[in-house]
Amino acid sequence: MQLTNRAVDTFKPKDKPYEVYDDTIKGFLLRVQPSGTMVYYLAYRNSEGKKHRYRIGTHGTITAVQARNVAEKKSGAVALSVDVHEVRKEERIQAEIDKSKTLKAFIEERYKPWVVAHRKSGERTIQMLKKHFNDMMETPLDEITLWNAQKWCSERLKEKRKPATVNRNIAALKALLTKAVEWDIIETSPLGSGLIKY
Repeated sequence: MQLTNRAVDTFKPKDKPYEVYDDTIKGFLLRVQPSGTMVYYLAYRNSEGKKHRYRIGTHGTITAVQARNVAEKKSGAVALSVDVHEVRKEERIQAEIDKSKTLKAFIEERYKPWVVAHRKSGERTIQMLKKHFNDMMETPLDEITLWNAQKWCSERLKEKRKPATVNRNIAALKALLTKAVEWDIIETSPLGSGLIKY
């Protein structure tokens, strides 16, 4: 049977889960739960012969046609010895790593404990960073650029902030980024070691 929208709409839940395999895409299947939830999968063996199931999605959230398209692409990748299940796992791990590299996460998880322990003004520094660089908090550290910093400085000066205050704020951000380099979170500080021109 070919898993189409029309065919899938005829499947009814039973007392136990059951599976219906598509007869045109190897390993493409629909698992029907007693609750009525139906989930598309691609069952395959990786290059080492280990069985895996790649979860494509829930019927209703995606259509049978969309699921077929994904199954075809992933099946093609499997044919080229790509372990699509492992790739997804790695992508999730990378996404978590990337999330942990935002300015906000770095401050909370790494910088705050260090600066509070090693600097008398540590708590004040953290408060100042959160207050003045609030609009950068969700930005990954390696995406903070010299242009961002120069723009930030120019905007503060337009707001009639004192140059000495602006310099102090940007110096705190530069110190944070320098630590991020020391701790191998980013390769280089986007603000460098010189003065910010604005």
